Amino acid sequence: MRTGSRHSVLAVCLVLLTAACSTTRLDLFVDIGQRPVDPPAVDPPAPDSPAVAPQCNPCADFPPEPILDTENGSSVPSNVGDLFAPEGSAASGVGPCLIEPELGSVFPKNWLRPRFRFIPAAGQNLFEIRLRANRQLNDLVVYTSSTTWTLPVTIWAAITSSLVEEPIAVSIRGLDPSQVEPLPSLATTGTLTISASEAKGSIVYWSTVYFTNTGESTLKGFSVGDESVREILRPEQTNGECVACHTSTPDGRFVATAVSSTITSGDPSHVELRATDGSGLQPDFISSDALLLLAREQQQLPTFSKMHWRASDRLMVTILNQDLIWTDLEAATQTQDIGWGILARDGDPNILATHPAFNAAGTALAYTTAGSGALTKADATDVYILPFNDRKGGSVVPLAGASTPEANEYYPAFSPDDALVAFSKAPLAQNAPEPSPGAFISKTTYNNPLGEIFVVSHTGGSPQRLLANDPPTCSGKQSPGVTNSWGKWSPEAEIVNGKTYYWLTFSSTRVDPLRPQLYVTPIIVDASGQLSTYPALYLWNQPPDEGNHTPAWGL
Repeated sequence: MRTGSRHSVLAVCLVLLTAACSTTRLDLFVDIGQRPVDPPAVDPPAPDSPAVAPQCNPCADFPPEPILDTENGSSVPSNVGDLFAPEGSAASGVGPCLIEPELGSVFPKNWLRPRFRFIPAAGQNLFEIRLRANRQLNDLVVYTSSTTWTLPVTIWAAITSSLVEEPIAVSIRGLDPSQVEPLPSLATTGTLTISASEAKGSIVYWSTVYFTNTGESTLKGFSVGDESVREILRPEQTNGECVACHTSTPDGRFVATAVSSTITSGDPSHVELRATDGSGLQPDFISSDALLLLAREQQQLPTFSKMHWRASDRLMVTILNQDLIWTDLEAATQTQDIGWGILARDGDPNILATHPAFNAAGTALAYTTAGSGALTKADATDVYILPFNDRKGGSVVPLAGASTPEANEYYPAFSPDDALVAFSKAPLAQNAPEPSPGAFISKTTYNNPLGEIFVVSHTGGSPQRLLANDPPTCSGKQSPGVTNSWGKWSPEAEIVNGKTYYWLTFSSTRVDPLRPQLYVTPIIVDASGQLSTYPALYLWNQPPDEGNHTPAWGL
């Protein structure tokens, strides 16, 4: 029988914890074995409201004349329209490989304007991008010699009102104008859709260039729709040298982060709360006793519940050594079971618990139990559900579908309405291939290239693999193999026209194996309970030459 007790373990907080749609039905998520904790209703998703009907039909948001791109060194010949007048020819090869946005993508209404980035086929150096929608009077036609082109702000602002939930057909062709009789290639085609939902809040993430062994790390962030990022927290604003594992508070005003005194290692670490406005200030409600409790070493991986985030009830759950603990951030004493306490994990077969996630209702936590390894580099892991039980903990239950013996399941996260749990999954270390020489990867939960993200009902059942795990097929990259990791939900789910929209951010190394990048993807559940997943949206506002990962999403 496993109860709350203290054990010592090495804790590493310099964490690279990255470590067309598919459908299933929520009513097919069946209970297997003992039913996990079923949280009571919390604040529901935003009330159902119909999408605003467009005021134009037809609309003239797309200009009648082609756009000749002259930005960023692009040069377009005056007869470019004539060059692309013929139909695409198989003799001229396939169309460019569209990397972003991925065909089949669904955008939040408030997303940053789409950037089109593609890989040309051999010999292609002049391109036609064409967007077509039934409601639009004209096609949007762009001619460019660049492999990157971004939709103008004015056009994006217009179509996020006029083309909501209407497919936008995309066609991209390329050619080599130096040929005697140049012919366009076959077209790369597909559709994009602007959803009726917005993705609320701001994302704070860990930015690092530690691949140079300097240990440099910073927390950076942005609000959805921003075209640039800003610094949130630098190590010199804390009582240490390294900031890494972090979580936003439910109101988004602060970030709780693990801080280490060693620039290249997170062992040992403690937890600090700092403002997300870049000032580095601590919250005024945190007591001196709470500060001393948070200063204890071998403590990290904070998590919060919005039901325990109010005056006289501000709680944080963390890992201390190998235990799950709660801390009263307004504590007037450091006495155990008053200012802080250990959550009993009765029935947990393992000593090590890691990566807790509080549900929004404040009634339960999902966490990773590990049969071997250390806090971040764990193996033989499963996702368990633990009742909070008024700070006492209790009997744990494996989350069916996220606790199989043949795989590692880890990094759980509750959706904002507690209906779903996202988690990462990878083979057990003994079944994983050896990493390539010099690769910065592992065979455990730490930065595992074979990791993929799944979702499952909070009551357990058949997990659904996200389509967002997959890079574009034409890129030559595939999953497993691109370190999909650290899924975190947007702080609100929204119901529009009977559909519930969730947004999930995660990191992936599909562009560069040494520099993970951030992505966002929708998960949509319709009125009948059918769950649909979609390709990933790349956040092109992030610096591509930095490692950007372990995102936290708050209001």
